[in-house]
Amino acid sequence: IEGLEPTAAGFWLAQPDRSALVDTLRMTLDPDARKQKGAAARRRIEVQFSTSKAAGVAAGRLAELTTRPPTPPSAPVAPGVEERLDTLATLTSRALGQISTTLQGLVEAVGYLEREALSVPRGTNPVPRELLTTGPDGRVRIGFSGAAAASGYRGFEDVFRGTEDEIRRRLRFYLPYLDGQSPVLDVGCGRGEMLEVLADAGIEAAGIDLDETMVARAREKGLAVELGECPAHLAALPAGSLGAVFSAQVVEHLDKDMLEGLLREAFRALRHGGVAILETVNPHCALGRKNLWRDLTRVHPIFPEVLCLLTRDVGFSAAEVVFPGGTGELVPDLLGRPDYAVIARR
Repeated sequence: IEGLEPTAAGFWLAQPDRSALVDTLRMTLDPDARKQKGAAARRRIEVQFSTSKAAGVAAGRLAELTTRPPTPPSAPVAPGVEERLDTLATLTSRALGQISTTLQGLVEAVGYLEREALSVPRGTNPVPRELLTTGPDGRVRIGFSGAAAASGYRGFEDVFRGTEDEIRRRLRFYLPYLDGQSPVLDVGCGRGEMLEVLADAGIEAAGIDLDETMVARAREKGLAVELGECPAHLAALPAGSLGAVFSAQVVEHLDKDMLEGLLREAFRALRHGGVAILETVNPHCALGRKNLWRDLTRVHPIFPEVLCLLTRDVGFSAAEVVFPGGTGELVPDLLGRPDYAVIARR
């Protein structure tokens, strides 16, 4: 074109690449294409610059240093210096080994944190099947059609807690801790799944619950359940009359005063050697936090270390935190299991 400088050779307009031009226009005009490109770039960045990858490289380098043989001196050394150098080398090697072990633990912890932050919670559908429906356009939506099978808190549990068969399967985890601990009081027994598990194992048990629909469901199954409040019911029992107090998904519903009252009265009602098992949501886990706030009757999350300390404050002689379905390793279970239980012994 007259009056314009010629386009530099190699510039994309000088020798146009039609496919590249089409891709550029698509990225400019198509929002979905931009999103896909951005997601792909984000994944590449996460892989290339992840903290766990950097920590892994560092851990490998430290491992090399701890196994590398010492370099012999190039010239004679003064008497006594060689012994000091050997001691220093031993101490350095030991320190590097400790650093390597600690760093490897950090690598594992960072890996779990990254998976929690970047992935959908494992093993769950974000929305219960009962609340998924199909719109006029054929796409899946959150919604429902038809009346609920049960009302009140029982209806809520049927949707969000899981089927009774599933809960019974989960609660069998606690049977070894309750063997020989009759009688057991299940505080907040709900639909009675734990009472059924205990009955099948030949362990004497009874339950209490605040919700009338839950009590009705448990009584339909022939279970010994009363309508009542946990601290007051426990306070009415003779001291040392129970072998175990069990409570699943209850303590997070209580304010501070009621929680402390439950722990004090449970301690008083248990005989020497008795056990209190308190299961609740694990706020260290992303999935646990999500499950916690689905239920509007829950007051606050309780961290396992806090609940463990509270049992010590009221007089229990020993306690441990367990994670149902966990690996037995603290860091993976603390970050990956949605529930935990404090098992405190009188």
